[in-house]
Amino acid sequence: MNRQDIKNYARFLFQELKESPEGLIKDDDTDTETDLNNLVNISLATVELDLIPIIPQEFRSSFLISLTAAKQSYHLEDDLSVTDYLAMEDIFHNESAKLPKGLLYVTHDQIPDYEINVADTATRPRIWVWEEKDKIGFYPIPSATIADILKAFYFKAIPELAADDEIPAFPVVAHHLIGIDVALQMMVADEGGARNVSALYGREFSRIRGRLKGLKPSLQTDRRSKLSKLVR
Repeated sequence: MNRQDIKNYARFLFQELKESPEGLIKDDDTDTETDLNNLVNISLATVELDLIPIIPQEFRSSFLISLTAAKQSYHLEDDLSVTDYLAMEDIFHNESAKLPKGLLYVTHDQIPDYEINVADTATRPRIWVWEEKDKIGFYPIPSATIADILKAFYFKAIPELAADDEIPAFPVVAHHLIGIDVALQMMVADEGGARNVSALYGREFSRIRGRLKGLKPSLQTDRRSKLSKLVR
């Protein structure tokens, strides 16, 4: 479904007509049409957040991190050139001939638990933290400049739809969920209608979740080593 299909489906659920004078949201009215386009992008983000836990591979991306001597904090966009960031997943060591073990994530109040002093330096960091919005930090502070020493995996924010012929950047089987969520936003003032559309979204999402989660490689295992063996 493209954006126009999604809007038509939302109107169908809302029982909204485009023809004047019955219609409230018309394609020939720039202001109200822009509002509907905004609702589509709001719902696009909502559906993405719902889908990430069940099909993370559809939204996952990665980038390499080069450490700079004496540099503790790295801004995602300015330092690491990541412009579509939504949420971080994990960071791993990326060294030739060594296992790609994970770098442990901690919160600031946990740093003392690892006996790391404020000014401590090391060739390889042991932990990473969120320093502030869109900025990550490494402890101990890198003592050497090393290219591509870490590899981070993150969930990317999919692009908003800017034209009626554009298509959402996730599986087509879930496109109609956007239209349902748009209709839910439109019906928020109508308590009964909102309940009905909310129930429809829940039913459709449960159906899609069940089917997508079942589509997994047959050669797999749920075996995991102890956390102490997975991180350095």
